[in-house]
Amino acid sequence: MKNEKTQNILMIVLGAVIALFAVLLIISLISSGSSSVKVEDVTSQNSKNSYVNSYALGNYYTDGSKETKGEAQPSEAPKTNTNKGDYILEKSASSPLTDDDMKGLSAQELTYARNEIYARYGRPFQSSELKQYFQSKSWYHENSSYNDSMVSPLEEDNANKIADYQARNNLQYNPQ
Repeated sequence: MKNEKTQNILMIVLGAVIALFAVLLIISLISSGSSSVKVEDVTSQNSKNSYVNSYALGNYYTDGSKETKGEAQPSEAPKTNTNKGDYILEKSASSPLTDDDMKGLSAQELTYARNEIYARYGRPFQSSELKQYFQSKSWYHENSSYNDSMVSPLEEDNANKIADYQARNNLQYNPQ
C-alpha cells in the first residue's frame, strides 16, 4: 500500500515537471519568434509606398539604367543587414528564396538584394546609386569581364523571384 502511494506521488510530481517544461518551451518559442519581427515591418508601410514606381512585370533593369525622371527617390541609404558579409539576402547565392525571406524588406532593399546577386560576380553598374552602394561593400570588386552567364540558374531564378515579389507587392524601385 505504501509503495503504491509513493508511486502515485512520484507520477504526479513527474507529470507536473513535464507540464512545467512544456509551458517553458512554448513560452521560449513564442518569445524568440516575436523578437525577429521588426517594428519597421509593421509601421513603415507608408514609407515603403513612397519608393514605389510603376513598371510592367518583367520590364525591369538590374543595373538601374531605366530612366527615372519624376520618380520618387529615397532621401537616405537603406537599412541593410550588416551581419554575414553585409548582404541583404545572403542565401540568394545558395538556396531558393521564399516570400518569407523577402517579407519586411523595402522596395529599395529588394532592388539592392536583386542586384547583389549580380554584384557578387563584379557586374559593373550604370546607376550611380548602385555603383556607390556596391563599391561600399568589401566583397564587391568590379569585373570588366562580367557576363550574365556567370550567374547560376539558381541565382537567376532568385533574382526573378525578387522581381516577381516586388511586382506582386507593389514594391518596385528604380535607383538613380
